[in-house]
Amino acid sequence: MTTRSRAVLVRLRLMLAVVAAALFPMVASGMVASAETIVPYQFDGLAFYQFGAPADLCCGPAGSPDTGFIRITNGGPSTFAGLIGFIAEGGNGVDYSHLYSVTLNPGDHVSISINNESSNQGGYNGFSGAEFMMSGMVSLGANSQSVFLSIFDRDIHSGSPRTNPYGVTLDNFILQGGDSFGRDTGDGYETTQAPGPFQFAQAGPS
Repeated sequence: MTTRSRAVLVRLRLMLAVVAAALFPMVASGMVASAETIVPYQFDGLAFYQFGAPADLCCGPAGSPDTGFIRITNGGPSTFAGLIGFIAEGGNGVDYSHLYSVTLNPGDHVSISINNESSNQGGYNGFSGAEFMMSGMVSLGANSQSVFLSIFDRDIHSGSPRTNPYGVTLDNFILQGGDSFGRDTGDGYETTQAPGPFQFAQAGPS
C-alpha cells in the first residue's frame, strides 16, 4: 500500500468516526450506552457481481452494465442505525469512497455498490480490495452500543476457487471481478463468480 493510500484510509476512517459520533451520540432518546453495555447483533453479508441492480439496492450505482455489490442483512435481534459504505481508492488513482446513512431493523436487508464496472477500477487500496464498513449504533430495548465493523474484499471468500482469464486461481476479490490487480476479467466471468458470504456478530450477555 502506498503512502498516499494509507493517508486516504486514515483520513476516511477519521471522517467516518467524526460523522458517526455527530449523528449517533452515546446518549439519545433516553437510551444510555456505556462501556459495560453489550448489545447482541448479527449482520450477514454477501459479496456478489451481477448485471444491473439488485431489487434491494439502497446506495451506489446500479452497474453499467454490471458491477460488484454487497448485501447486508440484519439477522439479529437489535436495530442498526448508522453509516455503511466503502473505502475504495481505485488502482486508477480515483477515490470511490462513499458512506450512506441507513437503518436496518431485524430482518431488513440492503445492497450497496462501489461504482459502475467495479472490476475496471479495481486494485483498490493497494490491492487489499475495497473495504466495506458499518459504523453507528445497535439498539435493543433500553440498551444501545456503538459499533465499527469492517472487512476487506480480499478477506471475503466464495469457497469455490476458480481460475480467472489471467490464469490466477482464487476465491476472493469478488467485488473486483475476481482479480486482485483490478484487471477487467470480462462480464461473463465476473457475473458468474460464486458469491462470498461473511458475518459480523456479537452474542448478548450470558
